[in-house]
Amino acid sequence: MAEWYAEGLINTNYVADAAFAIPEDRWVNSEVGSGEFIYTMADMFAASAATSELQPDPDFSLVAIATPKQNASDDWATDYHVRNGTPERVNPGNSMGISTQCSDVELACRYWDYAWSDEGIHAANWGQIEGAEGDTNAHYYVDPTDANGDGNLEVYQPWMMEKYQNPTYIQTKFCVHNGPTYCIFNREWCVTPQRLIDFTTTWNEVGADYMWPASVTLTADEGASASGILANCNTAVNEWIASVITGAQPVDTYDTLVGTIRSMNIEEAVGYYQAALSRYSDRRQYLD
Repeated sequence: MAEWYAEGLINTNYVADAAFAIPEDRWVNSEVGSGEFIYTMADMFAASAATSELQPDPDFSLVAIATPKQNASDDWATDYHVRNGTPERVNPGNSMGISTQCSDVELACRYWDYAWSDEGIHAANWGQIEGAEGDTNAHYYVDPTDANGDGNLEVYQPWMMEKYQNPTYIQTKFCVHNGPTYCIFNREWCVTPQRLIDFTTTWNEVGADYMWPASVTLTADEGASASGILANCNTAVNEWIASVITGAQPVDTYDTLVGTIRSMNIEEAVGYYQAALSRYSDRRQYLD
């Protein structure tokens, strides 16, 4: 990566611009060639790139790549086990709370009970109105043939794609997008080309044995003790990575980095997380 940086293949502002997804204009103006993006937006990027005023590219195309291998003979499923994600049946990432200022707690509870009913699940994932195909007042219609094979009979209206260009935008405007309700992940597939849906197959080839469960929770005391340690360690790691990529120091200073974060009591923080993971494992009996 240091070589790529020296050759101008890595944007010089990458440290300041670090984010989950690269900004759309970087893609469509062909300023980047590799990065993270939402796969349902690939065709929208291509359409914008073809008419870019800065650098039009009618042949613009995005493809999915898996985690790089150390050796070509390695197998993603058996040799690589760490992948970012949430292997959860209960994901607290999109949680909801009821404030102490709530004037009607019972009504608030009934409202969210509705969100988990069959009708509420449909409303959260597809929109509030079920209508016939071609009814532009409806948010979605039911395709009894499941023509696109996504497993769902509900389909977003074609006019919505024409107007918003992307299922993520549709969901944000008309649905409870990835909120604290029952999320039907492949709801977006009804308006996504199969070649883009296949991206998920590529990304999921990597093993996930060691994905950290999102609902592992530290106690208040553990969290207070671990937070300061991790803040310092993360700063040290991020600064080291940036300095290696930009060529400020060689990658073989890794052992020095390990010594640095150990001196910052990283093993103490690991102990807190191990205790939390053990408690989580004990709770699994209630799910299994």
